[in-house]
Amino acid sequence: MDGEKLGNEPLKERLTSDGSSINDWGKYETKTYPSPSGEFKAHFYKNERTGAIHYDDDYKSKFNRPLK
Repeated sequence: MDGEKLGNEPLKERLTSDGSSINDWGKYETKTYPSPSGEFKAHFYKNERTGAIHYDDDYKSKFNRPLK
């Protein structure tokens, strides 16, 4: 997801607090990983221009199937 489409305004402010443009940022997900609770992916934010990864706010793990 492109950074300008992010709906979390405090997160957008945090991502751009270093002077970067929100257009440089995007929301990404990892490959699928196994776990005892089922397969999941982690969501995170990355600045494509600088390569910086942001894990500090609004990250999550998303299971590929509903939990029972």
